[in-house]
Amino acid sequence: MDATTARRIANSLLAIAILFILWAICAKFGLVPRLTSVTNMSLIAFAFALVARGFRRRAERVQAAAGD
Repeated sequence: MDATTARRIANSLLAIAILFILWAICAKFGLVPRLTSVTNMSLIAFAFALVARGFRRRAERVQAAAGD
């Protein structure tokens, strides 16, 4: 996996995490149906953010190894 692919995956995961947080906030106000509790939604979003950070670190390591 090259650095660009790792960054794209990380960006996608961060976007999904942000969507989960926005969904949880909107569900709290009753604008959208609740999928699960706000606590569970925030934990899922946090997990996505951690995985995204891992992909970003991988991209940095690959880029540094390539000498770009």
